[in-house]
Amino acid sequence: MNTIAMRLISTPAWAKPFRRSIDPRFGEDEVQRVLLHHDAILMTVQEAVRKYVEDPALTFDTRAEGFPSRDRLSGEYYIAGESYLLQDEPWFQKIGRKPGCRFSVLVHCLETCPGGNSEDRDYLGLEIHFAWLPETGAFAYLGDIDSSSI
Repeated sequence: MNTIAMRLISTPAWAKPFRRSIDPRFGEDEVQRVLLHHDAILMTVQEAVRKYVEDPALTFDTRAEGFPSRDRLSGEYYIAGESYLLQDEPWFQKIGRKPGCRFSVLVHCLETCPGGNSEDRDYLGLEIHFAWLPETGAFAYLGDIDSSSI
């Protein structure tokens, strides 16, 4: 298995601007409380990206084997956005589930460009999901990641 070191970079000039989406029920004040943990969240994101890319059940060595392939990844990613929401579905009460605060960090992993094209190198999107516990002011990451081709 090919391994690749992933590192966070600044948003490239060609990329769409960073987007923060906030559910009004989550609230701006609660987002500010989450952001007090920014460094720890980024460390968790870094580890989640690394584990995802290195997992042979989720990624392939070569593009001939499938998507996503480690041989196309440049080793760089940037934070494309964040979402903050209150999960409270009508059926929660029926099964005894309580509403919960959640947030996610969307990263775009870049691909290598052998031809030298430096524009729009987005390749693999990873959305890393977290639980937010407002009563304790803590976040939790339970390994939940969604991926996409971008």
